[in-house]
Parts: sequence; structure tokens; C-alpha cells
Amino acid sequence: MNLTDYPAEAMKTAASITGGNGVSADLIHALQGLCAESAKLLDAKTGAEMLEELGDLLWYCALIDKDTRGELFTRYLAGERDDDSVTPYDIVVAALRLQGVVKATYADGRPEPMMRPGIWHEAHKILSAIDAIAERLGLSLGDVVELNLYKLTLRHPARFGLPADLPRSRAAERALFQARESALPVIREATAWWLCRENEVDAVRDWLGSDAWTARLPLNDERQPDYWLVYTLPYPAPEAAA
Repeated sequence: MNLTDYPAEAMKTAASITGGNGVSADLIHALQGLCAESAKLLDAKTGAEMLEELGDLLWYCALIDKDTRGELFTRYLAGERDDDSVTPYDIVVAALRLQGVVKATYADGRPEPMMRPGIWHEAHKILSAIDAIAERLGLSLGDVVELNLYKLTLRHPARFGLPADLPRSRAAERALFQARESALPVIREATAWWLCRENEVDAVRDWLGSDAWTARLPLNDERQPDYWLVYTLPYPAPEAAA
């Protein structure tokens, strides 16, 4: 057969019920995100880049949790972690298997309730792999969650009740992950904080107040300009902050 004749012949068997079948747009979004972020994880060159992608993967797991009401994170904490020898490739495999589970309903019309156990099973594998990889990078799963939420705050301040016009950039998000060891302890204690370039410090201090403290983040990356952490602390301010 001529190869150009193949599509027309093969598509005689295309499903006539593809689309919907109890699969929401949020779930499709989550599947696309998991595949895209797991591919980025494979391309990550540094621990900071890996941690950022792990956090993004967790966001899509949270979207699955929201859509399926499966309490994925509660289930995971109540269960056991899978094999600690997992690698980023295991996350890719679980994401692809998850696609197959949902495809059986979305394209083939398999009853929607039947896909949920498969979704939760593969999502558990992804959470477990994220947990194990984060531990090898010296952080807990909770640390990855925190870093991801701080990144989301930097990207979408208005959604966290902050002024929408705060200076922000993709580089500031990278700085957060690169300087996580020095930034995380301060942010955890701060009543308010922001990351910015040195020429933006005064504007951020106007928002936080004149009593705000500043700390230069040690990035050790000549390709990226310095970033500053501007923050306020509960009164009385700890002596160490001075």
C-alpha cells in the first residue's frame, strides 16, 4: 500500500465518541502539564532546575486532586513511598500511563468511575517519585511545596492578596530556587517579603515599609544579575536579622 493512502484507510476505525465522556478540561490540562513538566525535568541541568520542575509537577497533581476529589495528597501521606531508586524517567512513564488511563474514557467511552482508581494509582507514583528525588536533592516534599507556592506568589501576586504591580520576572523565580538555602529560612519567618533587582529595592520597601530588611541573595551565577530579598519580621526583630 502507498503510505499516503494509509491515513484514510486507518481512520475508518477512528472512535466516533471521542471527547467528554466525563473527562473535564481540567483533567486534560493536568495530563498535558504532567507530560510537559516531566519532559522538562529530564532536561534539567541543575538541582535548582530540578526542584522547580518537581514543584510544577506537584501543581498538576493538585489540579488532578481538585478535579477528581481524590484527596491524593492525604492518601499519599497516609500510605507508603514507592521504591526510592526512582528517577525522572519513572515520572515520565507514570505520566504516560496516566494518559492511557484517561484515554480509555475520553476516546473509547469506558465508564468514567472506572478511570479514577487508575488515575490515583499513577498520581501516587508521581508523588512518590517527586518525594524521593527531592530527598536526594536535600529537601523534603514539604520544602518543594513551599518553594512552588513562593514561585506562584512571585508570578501571580494579586492571587495571593498582594499588589499586582510589584516588580516581578522569570529571573526572580530562578533566583528563589538558586538561593533557596538562604532565602527559605528568612521567608518562613517574614511577615511580608519580595524578591527584586537592586534598582527595585526602594520601590519594594515603599510597599513593605521603611523598616524592611534587605539581603542580597548568593546566586553564584555570573549569567544572572544579583537579586535582593526584601522582608519584614515580627517585632521585636531577631538580633540575627540585624
